[in-house]
Amino acid sequence: MSLRSLGRVIRLGLTNFWRNWWLSIASVLVMAVTLFIIGVFAIQTVVILKTTEGIQDKLDLSVYFNDDVADQSIQDIRTSVANRPDVKSVEFVSKEKAYEIFQQRPTSEKIKSLITPENNPLPRSLVIKAEDPSQLSVIAKTFESGQFEQMVRRISYQDNQNVVDTLVQTESTVRRNGIVLALIFILLSFLLVYNTTRIVILSRSDEIEIMRLVGATEAFVRWPFIVEAGLYGVLGGLLAYGALFLFLRYDLASAVPLLSIANFLAPDMQAFFIRFFAPILIVITMAGMLIASIMSSFAVRKFVRL
Repeated sequence: MSLRSLGRVIRLGLTNFWRNWWLSIASVLVMAVTLFIIGVFAIQTVVILKTTEGIQDKLDLSVYFNDDVADQSIQDIRTSVANRPDVKSVEFVSKEKAYEIFQQRPTSEKIKSLITPENNPLPRSLVIKAEDPSQLSVIAKTFESGQFEQMVRRISYQDNQNVVDTLVQTESTVRRNGIVLALIFILLSFLLVYNTTRIVILSRSDEIEIMRLVGATEAFVRWPFIVEAGLYGVLGGLLAYGALFLFLRYDLASAVPLLSIANFLAPDMQAFFIRFFAPILIVITMAGMLIASIMSSFAVRKFVRL
């Protein structure tokens, strides 16, 4: 197709859009809702994944030892654990170090005064970080039985793991609900764009017949309808982008429970949106144009016979 023909195709597509403005507006609004739903759940999923990864990077395993265990024995255990291929690092926390950490915690001075360097009941511990945080449970089991069972007072791992498991479960729920809603609205968009294109084609059957008689090519007849649908997607993407900004800017997630499964991450979602505002705009508009054009092409192939 020559540049001149391409220009005519685009002009015809724009003309078709304004000629049936009521159908065009309906198609744009449905595309906007579809892209908005996809955008909200996509951002939520990315933020939750990033948050989970950040927590997992800081996730460690603390093994607290009884006071009757000799320091040398704990150091020997430290050396043995550090040689494991699944262990990233092992830090020994003495009673003195444990006291310093305790004093830095946001606890009332009255409680802090109960522990002094001379009267220090805080246990010694090993702080273990794994190459893969998911392997911490395997490492923890090493200290729950066998030769270490009588030496270990407590293992602080389960609480941290519960946080990660909760985030992973939340991410799974967000992704599942997002996929379901996105598919529903994509189906609605398909039906509307498909039927809109069909109505436009049938209403212009005489024009299409004349174009055939004067020797118009297949592309020249079909592409204006696809250009028109692409415009639905672009405008729908711009509307969805604006709605996403308002949704995150004013924290409207709290008013829509179905869309606020991870509303506690709203500040992070807003920061993510602002940081990547240009790529998000490009992705949303391109996705809208692509989805609408594909939907329209089905109707064009079926109803425009050359």
